[in-house]
Amino acid sequence: MTSYTKSQPIFIVGAHRSATSHIKKCVQGGFDIPANTEGYIWSNISALQEKIDQVINVTLLGENSGLGEGFSIKKFGYKKVIDLVLKSIDELHQREFETENWLDKTPGPDMIKILPILNNYFPNAKIIYCSRDCIQNLESRRIRFQNSNLAKPIDNYAQTILNWQKAKSQLKDNFIIIEQEKLASSPELYAEKISSYIGKQNNDKFLELLKGSTEKSKRPEKKSQTIFDSWTSTNQYHFFKNCFFFDNYNIEFNNLYVENTNEWTTYNWDDPEDKLTIHPNSEKKVKMIFPNIVNQLKEGSIKCTLGIKNKFREEKVGLRFILSMHYRNSSDTKKLTITDRFESVSAEFIYKPNEDCFLEVSCESLRKNIFYNGCELKIEKSKL
Repeated sequence: MTSYTKSQPIFIVGAHRSATSHIKKCVQGGFDIPANTEGYIWSNISALQEKIDQVINVTLLGENSGLGEGFSIKKFGYKKVIDLVLKSIDELHQREFETENWLDKTPGPDMIKILPILNNYFPNAKIIYCSRDCIQNLESRRIRFQNSNLAKPIDNYAQTILNWQKAKSQLKDNFIIIEQEKLASSPELYAEKISSYIGKQNNDKFLELLKGSTEKSKRPEKKSQTIFDSWTSTNQYHFFKNCFFFDNYNIEFNNLYVENTNEWTTYNWDDPEDKLTIHPNSEKKVKMIFPNIVNQLKEGSIKCTLGIKNKFREEKVGLRFILSMHYRNSSDTKKLTITDRFESVSAEFIYKPNEDCFLEVSCESLRKNIFYNGCELKIEKSKL
């Protein structure tokens, strides 16, 4: 059996459309380090890890744990199986590149999820994390893939950021961050930062490659505010649900955003004293997002009161409301129902000092007849 020495890989990671390809080409060309166009081998270990965890937690440690006595995974051990997989993939890279110093570029959440394991397995690994403004990143995906619906890209981006926030604390400071927005204005700074980190001598070729244009730089630059304001209400809604609490964007929000709106539903809220009209749709929920709710009403408790607008119609009513105050790490949700035209329902939320939050209100019709079932929403400071 030939002796095996672990590689000294360089992993380039980050969200899709965050200049991972550009950095890979620069490092590969500037220092003559071999690499394939994309990796997507290591990232698949995440799925294997999850499956093994499922087998261990459900089959071996569950109610009928005795069923697992003869399982190979229990005999061999979790770490040994993963290490053997890592060793096999590493040997494939060494045979292809004929060196222990190679480069892998794999963007996306699955790769970042497995980074702590890779960092522990490869003691001399280097990790370059590529970062980009949230709005600019998502707009780049919309343009690149010509898909106006950003629901899946937003979910993918959000999962990437969340995985990175969790993974970086386990990497023992063995990583550097490349911010795409600053790379164009400070290529000399990043040339020195990258070369020093990976243990290579900085050179003119590498610097010139870093200065080279990316796909982003070939397009006219749009401000993030302009981009966000041009998105559909559906894309804006998904942004609030997934990316609102990230710190890597710079835009000012309106006081109200409405998803699945109609001509009877209020779509702006400039005066906090105003009552808002919500009219149900026949199939989809009307959803309202209030990103500036705390700035509107200042500190304290918030009271939301709902009631049918036209109280003297004969048609029966049936409306279900879900009101949620979303905080960075939690949500407070209230469910309310109106089945009587003279009925009024309310919910109160306590604002947590020094914590970002936004209010979400959704309205759903419980009856097929939606006419004359419009309701009024009043949001005010509570006396609690």
